[in-house]
Amino acid sequence: MEPTKRVSVEDRERAIFKYLQEPEVAERGATVRELWEAVSERLGDGVTVQAYHKLVDRLVAVDKLDVAADSAADGGRRFIVAPHLHADTAVTLDDVYELLEELAPSEAIARVLDARDYFEERRGDSLKRAADALLDEDPVDLVEAMLLQKLEELRTDVELLRDRELADRELSARVGAEFRELHLLAYRYLGLSTAAFDVARPEEVVVGRREVSCDPQRLREELNLRVFGARVITPVDISASHDEMQRMAVAGSDASTHASVMELTTARTFSDEVGNQVVTFNNSVVYVDLAPVTRGAIEFPYYSVPMTRSALDDRSNRGMVLAPFMFRYLSESEYEHMAKCATDVVQWRADEIVFLGTARSLRDGTLLPRPTVHFRDGTITPQEREFGHYKRANEYGDMVREGIAHGRKVLEKILVSEKPPVFAGAVKATQARFFSVLLNWYIAKGSRRRLGKPLDPNWDMTRAAHIADNEAMSFLLSTLEDKRKKGVYYVTCAVMRPFHTLTEYYRAPDKPDYDWVDHFRKTLELERRSYEQGLASELPYLATVPDIADDDFVFMCRKADYVAFYVGHTAGEPPPVAPRYEFLEGLRRLGVEEARARVARNVRLVVSALHRTGFSADKEHNFLSKKFLVKIVPHVVFDAHEKCKALGRKLEAELRSIVIQNLQVLKRIRTVRGSEIKFVPLSIRRFVERYARAIEEERKRDPDKFTR
Repeated sequence: MEPTKRVSVEDRERAIFKYLQEPEVAERGATVRELWEAVSERLGDGVTVQAYHKLVDRLVAVDKLDVAADSAADGGRRFIVAPHLHADTAVTLDDVYELLEELAPSEAIARVLDARDYFEERRGDSLKRAADALLDEDPVDLVEAMLLQKLEELRTDVELLRDRELADRELSARVGAEFRELHLLAYRYLGLSTAAFDVARPEEVVVGRREVSCDPQRLREELNLRVFGARVITPVDISASHDEMQRMAVAGSDASTHASVMELTTARTFSDEVGNQVVTFNNSVVYVDLAPVTRGAIEFPYYSVPMTRSALDDRSNRGMVLAPFMFRYLSESEYEHMAKCATDVVQWRADEIVFLGTARSLRDGTLLPRPTVHFRDGTITPQEREFGHYKRANEYGDMVREGIAHGRKVLEKILVSEKPPVFAGAVKATQARFFSVLLNWYIAKGSRRRLGKPLDPNWDMTRAAHIADNEAMSFLLSTLEDKRKKGVYYVTCAVMRPFHTLTEYYRAPDKPDYDWVDHFRKTLELERRSYEQGLASELPYLATVPDIADDDFVFMCRKADYVAFYVGHTAGEPPPVAPRYEFLEGLRRLGVEEARARVARNVRLVVSALHRTGFSADKEHNFLSKKFLVKIVPHVVFDAHEKCKALGRKLEAELRSIVIQNLQVLKRIRTVRGSEIKFVPLSIRRFVERYARAIEEERKRDPDKFTR
């Protein structure tokens, strides 16, 4: 029988499920040949039985089908539908993740909101059981099992795609999405080498030139320096740390950006909110919560760059005031990138001075104590960290290089200290989905390894797939609130990602001890050759560096590691969203046991600092609903944020007076009064739209680049 239309892989899978659900087949199951004969006849499908072997192998790999327990009795394996699936919901969690990038914006937003509601609904049952089970799960084992299963799923799908009888557009899209997810998990989030876990390039694998592969021993060795914690969720008891907390100073920093359009009211005819004349003001404040034993010793424990004319005109404070006409040689995209980077760099300057213990009180110049734990509002990874931007020979490149240099100085302090302070960040909103992918995979599949069956057979994967890490972990950890004792916090395992995973070189290492100095020597040789042949107009940046090994970017690739985890300090209906906590370290230079001890120490210090200084609520309306989305942030960060807003207004007023004075000196206009010049606030929408337009092309080339 000839098919009336081309039968897709999805059509065959759906037909297999329906056949296996029929009463006379469901209990006993069916062999591959039986499936081929029955399903081919129903679909009018002309593919061979060998193609159905590949189909069934794939369905077993993704846990859609099980092998019947008594298969060996009649000499052939028989397959049954996995207990957590039925014919009408034959979609796995991986299928859902693969479709995320295909969603229209309005649908994607709706599904994110729906995922929040779903996690809230299931907090008392499925998430509660998951949290209890994860208290006994080894995190390295779990991450390893997830990666291996996803690799096997990709391998079986590639086999289907290589078969001309089965290949179709939908299958090709699915394989492409699986490649992208594994690249994201293995290389972006974990920084694994290709020697341990080689996903290879899709275009090479699909045509058969390369194979996806894994070295189990090397994978285990590398995961031991990427995933830390005795269990996926562990109680941290800081009740015995009272003396330590009494001597602990805790700092919090924040940066703010104000965008305005300068307007001259005496010439209103010529005034306009011209997009390329937006003036951006950046400032940063650090608040140091003094140790209880020294409380009251400093009247005003805040640090910031003074809002004076000399400070604003000081070249070392560049980035505090920006306008496009000040950088006429930068393209629109470069300027917008630099403006975002400048906010980050202004904060890094303040962070570095306070963290190194050289900051003085903004009011009276009293030396502020060096903090034991320093919380940065937002991520501690540099805003701009790609080498392609770092090496640019213009003002944008200068700003990027300064940001990387500040990060290096902070890291050097950590590396040389016997008991280093902790440089941490509190990320209120994140697009990262490593923890949520692991959680959803565990509920749907991973729990089967230890429990013998899926933790929740009715888990709605189509809804759960769209939630971000911080929201998923906040809901999960809040279910353990009734177990908490005084001074005890439930903390997730910690996941480390090296600096290179944040750059365009995230897939470069082919072994754990990859030689970054040799990498950049080869990079210099290629760039120098292009310059000599006239293919590049500027001398390579690395050619101007005396010692490549000592360059800031190379140094960070060699030594900088970022460790992220979540702390369960929220409860309620619904629980407020907790930030992702992360800290800067150099773990790759340490042995496994020493690295574990260092991570455990830093996690304990972060929890102790949070316990002593407390939290504040940051409320905002949930998009498209009447609910409040409450975020919990460390109090030291919130305090710095409030002072930062106040000083931002002072910065604007100070700049206005300077501009008026300069106009009068230049005699551009006869008389100018202060009331005739003002900065008109730029709407948030306009500000974001300008930035989005500028980075649109880069987002298309690398969608994961801006994931925080």
